[in-house]
Amino acid sequence: MTHITFRSPQITHFLGLAPFLRVSLLKKDLLAIAKQIFAELETQPENPELLMNASIVMYIYKQEALAMQAQKQALKIQKTFCIPAAQQPAKIRLLVLSTPGDLAENTPIDCLLEGWDIDLIFYYFNKSPIAWETLPNFDIVIVASCYSTINQALLKNLSIQLKNCPKPVLNQPQYIANTERSKASQILQAIPGLLMPPTASINCENLTNIAQLKCALNTYFDWAEFPIILRPIDSDAGKDLERINSPEAITDYLSRVEDESFYLSNFIDYADKQQLYTKIRIVLIAGKPLICHIAITTDWKIHYLNAQMELSPEKRATEQAFMENFDQFEQQHKIALEGIYQQSGLDYIGIDCAEMPTGELLIFEIDHDMIVHGMDDETIFPYKPHFAQKIPETFRTLLLKRMA
Repeated sequence: MTHITFRSPQITHFLGLAPFLRVSLLKKDLLAIAKQIFAELETQPENPELLMNASIVMYIYKQEALAMQAQKQALKIQKTFCIPAAQQPAKIRLLVLSTPGDLAENTPIDCLLEGWDIDLIFYYFNKSPIAWETLPNFDIVIVASCYSTINQALLKNLSIQLKNCPKPVLNQPQYIANTERSKASQILQAIPGLLMPPTASINCENLTNIAQLKCALNTYFDWAEFPIILRPIDSDAGKDLERINSPEAITDYLSRVEDESFYLSNFIDYADKQQLYTKIRIVLIAGKPLICHIAITTDWKIHYLNAQMELSPEKRATEQAFMENFDQFEQQHKIALEGIYQQSGLDYIGIDCAEMPTGELLIFEIDHDMIVHGMDDETIFPYKPHFAQKIPETFRTLLLKRMA
């Protein structure tokens, strides 16, 4: 196993998300670090690295308006931020093309590569032409920006600019639109052994018509039937994601969630015989599947944190067994996973999925902005480091191969 190094965060340097995530997962004092950052910012109010760090802290504490203000101020001063490799000299200098926004706006690549021999150079692009020759020296590029309504035009413009990029590029922007929920559900429909319910956007007016019984649910989508799932367009991390069982429930939902457009899909019950739900997160790196984690709970709306795996030895034993036998999962779903890789067109992509009782691979989401890390407490999850390390190792191998 490769030895990797973790450095103590230096508050006045750009930190990225990784140190904050590590502190949070290990139940350490995040507030103490936040206070240090804001204390330094009082004496250096125009320090862009401090402003970016403060922005991350404020996003973590759900102070979105203040976070965006700090980030905007930092990006007026400079657009390039670097996280030097923990292991020097760096073997790889990776340029990470990012867009302004919250913590879900870009691939959290620093969480994946924390401690490795890879310099990370974050460049926050906009519609302005990228002057490649003015950027710090780099060996290879990854497009980190996720697909969103706001980013759509930026990514289209970036695909043109990258034609002049002097180095290899991973996750070309023209393929990132394939992660959009309705597009993903379209391109994955015909893959054998794979189930992803059709997903479509619907506006508030049409949802209101259904709620008021002015028209039936299948008036708009012939495949739709209750129960359905609704979530706002561009929402992340399960925010305002709900199962809706009737037209009356739509009225209640719209009274609480004030958005104009939503994603609608059929609810698929994937509970096992014990009425437990298991969500699997994997990544594909150049098509190679690697396990990140599984989460087990009695609630269909799973996130790893709300599954509270750390509190259940039984759940952790199941996760460990799954990870140790992941090659069987990989073989069983080989055609489905290969289909996702081919249809997405992306070099690095995450998949949240489950196994149906009928054996099909149920896909919830494909995206390149999922958090992937090796930061779990090893005293609670002693089996994880072996598997967690395979992911950055495989990604690093891909970088070197593309650079050759």
